Amino acid sequence: MKIKLTVLLLLVLTYNIYSQTNFDLDKILHQLNLKRSQCEVGFIVSKQLPNAKNETIVVIPEIIKSDDTTEEYNGYILIIDSNTNKIKHKYFKPSYWTSDALILSEIKIDTAPYHVSKNKRAFGIRSSHYTLSKPNPYSSETLTLFFKKEEKLIPILDHFESKEYVGEWDMQCAGWSINEEKILILSKNKTNDFFDIIVNNKITNRKSDTNETGECIDEEKISFQKTVLKFNGKVYK
Repeated sequence: MKIKLTVLLLLVLTYNIYSQTNFDLDKILHQLNLKRSQCEVGFIVSKQLPNAKNETIVVIPEIIKSDDTTEEYNGYILIIDSNTNKIKHKYFKPSYWTSDALILSEIKIDTAPYHVSKNKRAFGIRSSHYTLSKPNPYSSETLTLFFKKEEKLIPILDHFESKEYVGEWDMQCAGWSINEEKILILSKNKTNDFFDIIVNNKITNRKSDTNETGECIDEEKISFQKTVLKFNGKVYK
């Protein structure tokens, strides 16, 4: 029964991916000299570029290691011609994603209007991880921003931690957690011809413990931090 459920889940994932997109995966893989069996199909995602109606972003993880403890993937970030499936812009990085004690759970494409300079609009790739530990839960999301340059995609903000949740509790009541959620806003100020990025960070601290009567009491404190990322000529720091 477990095997049947696993196969059904994979079929549903595959159906969801290809029913929502109009690209031809086999044509794209042929250009990369890859086969479907070499890729983690469940993590392949695509999204049309809002500012270029005939272009589609496609993300393909190539499996380079898969065993009982670790999965490792090369990363292909592509922009293709939506009509011909021809690759127009490409970024490749070995061992781009790893799934081990920190389990890779999702890859998403972010097409928010990241106008990083007067004539450049970036897009984002968000990657989410989590752990299975209940006494010590942890999850995170990272964001990488890319823009087009000739036939390449250039990362200008690399694996920026946009979300993080960490905690510890006794599985009964006593414990604590810290949750950070960061929102990026493009500033009007420039550094090296690129707009500065304002990072608004919402930090939620929670604590719980039993009082004298044995009742579990929760406390929550929310604070905010603001930082600025500046472009150093290659990447935002």
